[in-house]
Amino acid sequence: MRVLIVPNCLRGSLTAPAVAEALARGVRAAHPSATLHVLPAADGGDGSLGHWLRHSASREVAVDVEGPLGGTVRATYALGADGTAFIEMAEASGLRHVPDARRDPLRATTRGTGRLIRHALHAGARTVVLGAGGSATLDMGAGALSALGVEFRAGDGRVLDAYPGALRDVVSADTRHADPLLRGARLRVLSDVHTPLRENVVRFGPQKGIAAEDVGAFSEMLGRLARAVRPDRPELLDLPWYGAGGGTPAGLSVFGAAAESGSDQLLELAGVPKLIADADFVITAEGRVDAGSLDGKLPLAVSRLAARHGVPCVVVTGSTLLAPGELPAGTRCLELPPDCAPDRPDTTVLALAAAGRAAIPPQTRSREVN
Repeated sequence: MRVLIVPNCLRGSLTAPAVAEALARGVRAAHPSATLHVLPAADGGDGSLGHWLRHSASREVAVDVEGPLGGTVRATYALGADGTAFIEMAEASGLRHVPDARRDPLRATTRGTGRLIRHALHAGARTVVLGAGGSATLDMGAGALSALGVEFRAGDGRVLDAYPGALRDVVSADTRHADPLLRGARLRVLSDVHTPLRENVVRFGPQKGIAAEDVGAFSEMLGRLARAVRPDRPELLDLPWYGAGGGTPAGLSVFGAAAESGSDQLLELAGVPKLIADADFVITAEGRVDAGSLDGKLPLAVSRLAARHGVPCVVVTGSTLLAPGELPAGTRCLELPPDCAPDRPDTTVLALAAAGRAAIPPQTRSREVN
């Protein structure tokens, strides 16, 4: 029996490699004769840099940049000899840098992400791939654009700070002084969600600290910012994949950035579609499975590939809010016990191993592959 284990991280608790190894330990205990392919993965959010480094000929570059609420964070990106850089947005601008009590999307900035893009360009990158997930921001990439030389102006010509709280009066974005290396560069954004920016504020704003009563005003500000940055794209707020990372792909589109599914591209990079086609059983994992998972998150991307090839799939998760009918054919969720909290990783590892032991029904048989 051929088993593919391809999980995401459990955010705030365990990395994808740690999740994968714990699941594999359980599968080996229950099915010692099974052939396992263990492949931790990512979808553009947390852990995407590690995934890129595991599956590309790249070296790590570390830079001190501005964190999402100021201060300095040490962020790492990947740079390949072919001139391709991969930047995980969460490295500089992620929720991981902001305690729950300090989350404030009116102040949170992507400036550090822009600094990483600029550093990569000056280090020789001509293609920059950005994993836009796990961010603490809702600034439509305004901070990143500012770090790349863009100026935001009010109607009276004043230059505005590139923070959401200071952009209520924005009417234009001046790109004349943008870094000249952008002109010859290709920007790609791998988004962890399909959600357009107009919906992003409502769906993901609360986890970044936006109060329900501020959603309307915040949405109006983003509308003005979108008109300032891309007056030629009135549909910008409604484009799928461009709402990830607090709308950073939408902002970077002024320099030609195109957004696409991070799950699809990173799974392809690791050869997962072929591995699924040859597997008898697939196990994936993520901290929570809900309506947002249907919008591009890794477990549902994996289970859709499995369904396409008629391969049964189990999603191991801390909790699920989806009904069985909302999952791809042949997919079921296996929930971890409630004591698997982020501050109890040892307990979670044991629970994942138990899930690995229980995931595959005893009657599962190998498929004949033509």
